[in-house]
Amino acid sequence: MNKFLSFIELKTLIPFGIFIMTNITIFWGSMKWLKINEHNVYYEDLPEHLDGFRILQIADLHNRLENKKTLNIWQYVNNLKFDIATITGDVVLSKLSEIFPHKEDLKNLANKVPTFYIEGNHEYKNFKEFKNFFTNIGINVLDNKKYTIKYKNGNIDIIGTRDYTHLKKNNFNSIYKLFEKNKSDNFKLVLTHQPQTFDYFKDTSPNLVLSGHTHGGQLRIPFFPTLYAPQQGFFPKYGNGFYNYKKSKLYVSKGIGSTHFPFRYFNRPEISIFILKKGNEKCKK
Repeated sequence: MNKFLSFIELKTLIPFGIFIMTNITIFWGSMKWLKINEHNVYYEDLPEHLDGFRILQIADLHNRLENKKTLNIWQYVNNLKFDIATITGDVVLSKLSEIFPHKEDLKNLANKVPTFYIEGNHEYKNFKEFKNFFTNIGINVLDNKKYTIKYKNGNIDIIGTRDYTHLKKNNFNSIYKLFEKNKSDNFKLVLTHQPQTFDYFKDTSPNLVLSGHTHGGQLRIPFFPTLYAPQQGFFPKYGNGFYNYKKSKLYVSKGIGSTHFPFRYFNRPEISIFILKKGNEKCKK
């Protein structure tokens, strides 16, 4: 009888143990196993000089420690090829000092390629501190500004918005002025932290818009879309991945870190490289 009970207990404990270990592995992978995405982005009217132009996006780093990197992404970034780098907000969880462990890596990034930063909702209350920090290490801060860079025989415009929280308090007046003031025929790359901001400028025909904020829902169910995003609620309009509007493309990154709820599930951290291609996506190889 005792042997029988032991056998039953063993049959019960083994699946339970496998379940626990599997979920621990998934949690670990979702926090530490960085995914590097490369996306070919096609435009039929892309200027010739931008064919093959490579853009790095780092979103939602959310470093939470003052003396340690929550996740060391730089060992991977340093081996990637890109022409410009973008940091699309929420580099910390709460205060400026949490980004200090990444300072030298950020300086090296800025020395390597033109690098652009926009604020996230975790920075907007103390934005002046973050602006000074990034400016002092050579990173361009785009707070409702446009920056035009020369590349080969032409130009590309990089436009960065303030965070949605700031824009909403000002009835979005500043964002209308930003896009009205900065009309040009150049390719327009727009950086905006919260993806729903896209709805306020999408009719100005931006070419590529990079955002983050949602973390892809942070906790995911395999094969399901994003379940929840802050400021958008359940089953958000902009969860993660690509969205198209006329000739504009929006990409919402799942990001790297986590918020005050310190877990990701079935949701590996990501950094992305976007490669601009001239042509039609249907004809890609």
